Amino acid sequence: MHQEKKTSFLPRHWASVILVGLAGACIGLGVVLRSIWLSWPNKYVFDEVYFPHMAAAFLNRQVIFDAHPPFGKYLIAIGIWVMGNNTYGWRIIPLLGGFTLVMVAGFLAKRIASNSGEKDTAMIGAATVAGICMAVAVALDGHFIVYSRLGLMDGLLVLFMLLAYWSAWRGKTPTHMVITAVLLGLCLAIKWPAAALFPVVWFISWRKHKNELLRALASLPISVGVYCLVIISAAYIEGSNPYTYFIWWHTSVWNYQLTLTEGHPWGSVWWTWPLMLKPVLFLRDTQADGSIRAIMALPNLISWWGSGLVVLGTIGWYLRELLRGGGKKVLDHPTLPLILAWAASWLPWAAVHRVLFMYHYLPAYIFALLVSSYWCGVLWKKKPWLVIVLLISLAVCTLYFARVLIAIPTAPEWFTHNKVLPSWIY
Repeated sequence: MHQEKKTSFLPRHWASVILVGLAGACIGLGVVLRSIWLSWPNKYVFDEVYFPHMAAAFLNRQVIFDAHPPFGKYLIAIGIWVMGNNTYGWRIIPLLGGFTLVMVAGFLAKRIASNSGEKDTAMIGAATVAGICMAVAVALDGHFIVYSRLGLMDGLLVLFMLLAYWSAWRGKTPTHMVITAVLLGLCLAIKWPAAALFPVVWFISWRKHKNELLRALASLPISVGVYCLVIISAAYIEGSNPYTYFIWWHTSVWNYQLTLTEGHPWGSVWWTWPLMLKPVLFLRDTQADGSIRAIMALPNLISWWGSGLVVLGTIGWYLRELLRGGGKKVLDHPTLPLILAWAASWLPWAAVHRVLFMYHYLPAYIFALLVSSYWCGVLWKKKPWLVIVLLISLAVCTLYFARVLIAIPTAPEWFTHNKVLPSWIY
């Protein structure tokens, strides 16, 4: 009879049982933190003054100019149409998108790790562990929690980017390529920074076969067509000429981006984002009893800083393998497209001189988490207890800072004594 090799003081059989129970509790915690007190505050928070307001205008056949394409606001408008122009209507679609993101991220991480070509006969294999760790990391991340609770578009952008990446990763037929192209067009129709994903998809296709790259390039008109249809749909809503509106909107957006010089107290430089020097404070309300209710887009400190270190370590591993002549090993490694997606989603911001915010790093961050989850699966084979300790640490960190994620009334002294970095502004 085959006997599982003991790789640490905690046998993997028992570690598997603990991991499943722990993951269920962590994901359940993420659901509660996204859902509780969803209607508070009963007013617009931060960029809700733009997006739900514009979404509601669409339902009245009005178009309010915005520097972002309209698809994300169309999604928010669905919630307003179903539940009314109130806080639930503004926030229900981002909430559902937040739940979906946890599942999609977990299944994608499992799919990526399962393509590593390594066999694992344990009760719970490395690929499953990678998926579990990814789902837990997203469920417990404060940035994703806050963006699931407010009528904002960045969480929806990340969701559609992951769907497009997944479609490209698993695509083997022309139908898959068309689906990928449509999803890429919809990503671009939420926010322009999604364009970073196009070269990554082309690289994934090239790595499969040169014919796949030709198909991917040939599908580019589909993505452009979907994007253009979304843009001109706004013209039909208000009864404008589609061609004239298309030209006017792009010209106006381009001029807006070039001439925006106004700063912001929570603006930050692109290179500071992985360091978490300035998380964005969305709301700070002083209550009648002197307590404070605050909402800050504060990521989980462990996963944010940890994923950055893992990315750097992975790049270092690539360099070591290249020096050893392992170029094909690096080229075929499942994390390489993720590293490229991380870099493509982050580094181009260095060329942007308008005010920027830490939430612009979110698309890059999700790919950094996917890289980290892959290595968690590798770590599970040797030190399963370390993976369990990591998940417990993520939960403790999220619980400690939950008060600024869901606006729990808090004594002012807490904010004074819990600035992890002096640059944080509560």
